[in-house]
Amino acid sequence: MSSSLYLRDRGFSIVETVLAVCLLVSLAALVAPGLVADPKDGDAGAAMAECRDIGAALLRYQRHTGMNPCGFAGAAGYTWLQGPGAAPSFASLPKGEVGHLEWFLIRNQMGGGKAWTGPYLDDLREDPWGRRYVVYVRAWWPDDAGQGDLGQQAWVLSAGPDGIVQTRPDDLVPAGDDVGLTMD
Repeated sequence: MSSSLYLRDRGFSIVETVLAVCLLVSLAALVAPGLVADPKDGDAGAAMAECRDIGAALLRYQRHTGMNPCGFAGAAGYTWLQGPGAAPSFASLPKGEVGHLEWFLIRNQMGGGKAWTGPYLDDLREDPWGRRYVVYVRAWWPDDAGQGDLGQQAWVLSAGPDGIVQTRPDDLVPAGDDVGLTMD
C-alpha cells in the first residue's frame, strides 16, 4: 500500500510539465487574435451598425407616415440628410438642399402629422471618426408618376477614416473607405 501512495504523491514529471505548457501556449496562440481586435475594424463595425440603425429608422418613418423622408410632408426638397458632427468632404457632390435627420427621426418637424409615431431613434451621434452620417435621399423624390427617382440608390453613409464621401448615388456598393448601405 505504501508504494501506491508514494506514486500518487510524487507530482508531474518534467516531460508532462513541458507538454502541458506547450499545449497551453498553443491554445493561447489560437485564441488571442480573436480577443485582441484591430481598432480600425471596430470603428468600421460601429459605423455600419449606426448606418443600419439610421436606415431602419428612416424606413419606419416612411412606413408609419406614408411619406418619404426627403422634404416637408414627403414633397421633394432635400437631396441630403445629415446627422451631427463635422461635415465630411465629398469626392463628387450632387447639388441640392441639405436637411437634418433629427427633423424626421427625433422631432416631428417635417409634416408627419398624427401618423408620426417617433422618435424613431433615441439620439443621433457622429460617426467613429467625428463626422456626420449622411443620407442621400434624392432617390426618394417623387417623379410625375409619384414614384422615386429610379436608377439611383438611397444611401446611408459614413465617410470612413479619410473623411471623404466617395460613393456616388448610382454606385451599388460603398466606394473607397466609405461605410454604409443602400435602402430600398
